[in-house]
Formats: sequence, structure tokens, C-alpha cells
Amino acid sequence: MLLAAILLIAATDSLAHYVIKPIAHRERPCATLPNGEHVVPWIRLPDGARWDESFPSSHALNNFAIATFFIVLFPNKRSMYWLYLAAFIISVSRIYEGLHYPSDVIGGAGIGVLMGYGFAYLFTALERPKKAG
Repeated sequence: MLLAAILLIAATDSLAHYVIKPIAHRERPCATLPNGEHVVPWIRLPDGARWDESFPSSHALNNFAIATFFIVLFPNKRSMYWLYLAAFIISVSRIYEGLHYPSDVIGGAGIGVLMGYGFAYLFTALERPKKAG
């Protein structure tokens, strides 16, 4: 299960970084345009602008994927639903910090939930004992 969780995070992070972000190529709200203006004028980060792409939020994608993965694997454990609260708080913090638009977080959460379900289904199928005969 730990290996599956690690593979899930590697897959979601790679999907966001190497596939979706280059295709979407959306500037972060804290970025500075070539003419020196800020994308969103009132956002200033203490450590300067970020230059990588914004959509989707990798934090949202990764955290919602892992939360969904464990919730699907342990459906009778109501305490697992707290993982969604943690994923939500982490995701909202990215908006609060000026690193993402709300749609970046919503998109990342949606993709993460889908990937979490997919990995849980795959994990369950691979772990199911084979019937003899």
C-alpha cells in the first residue's frame, strides 16, 4: 500500500509538471510579465515571483489524489474523510499565498480525485486473491 501511495504521488506530480502545465501554460497570479507589470497587480511574494506554470495546482492534485485513494481503500473508516479537510486546507493555502487561482486548485482537486479512484481500483484489482480452479 505504501508503494502504491508513492507511485500515485509520482504519477500525479509527473502528470501535472510534465504534461498538463506545459499544455495549459497559464501564468501564476504572482508572476511578472515581460513588460515589468504583475499579472495580478496587488500580489507580491516576499521571496519574489514564480515563473513556472500555474494550472493545475500540484498541491491540490497530490493531496486530493492520496485522500481519495485511502478513502476508497478504507470505506468503513469514517475518520479517513478528515483527509479531504487536510487536502482542502492545503489547497486553499495556495490561493491565499498568491500562487494559484481558485480554478487551478479546483482543477487539481478534480484531477486528483479521478487519479485517486483509478489507483485505488488498480490497487484493489492487483491485490485481489486469484481464485483457484
